[in-house]
Amino acid sequence: MTPPAPGRTPAAPLQDDTGSGTVWVIALCLVIWFATLAAIVVTGVRVGHHRAASAADLAALAAARHAHQGHGPSCAAADSVAGANGARVAACALDGLVVDVHVEFPLPLFSTHATAHARAGPVISSTTPEVPSPPKGDP
Repeated sequence: MTPPAPGRTPAAPLQDDTGSGTVWVIALCLVIWFATLAAIVVTGVRVGHHRAASAADLAALAAARHAHQGHGPSCAAADSVAGANGARVAACALDGLVVDVHVEFPLPLFSTHATAHARAGPVISSTTPEVPSPPKGDP
């Protein structure tokens, strides 16, 4: 290395990159933390929706089982089953033997709820073709 010219001061050495790795590691940790938080939120919402759908399906089936007894017993059965699944019946309607049930399932991480709708009724109706009977006689 050549000495500096007379009357000139030597140039200061360039700053090194000491500590820049720490900044990158902190930034990466923050990205991972936010991605994990987003995954937890999305998973919580999806699980809540699926639980609401399951509660609605089971409540509608329970209500359909009691549909011949009328609106009161039918919707009481739906409310009981929905409550056992952590949901509440928001609406229950009976049209003949077909029951429509709307349920709400609370989402504890949020101050809201997931909703779901289900319908249940008899398997054979006036629009369903009848199953033919087997032939009579010797096979």
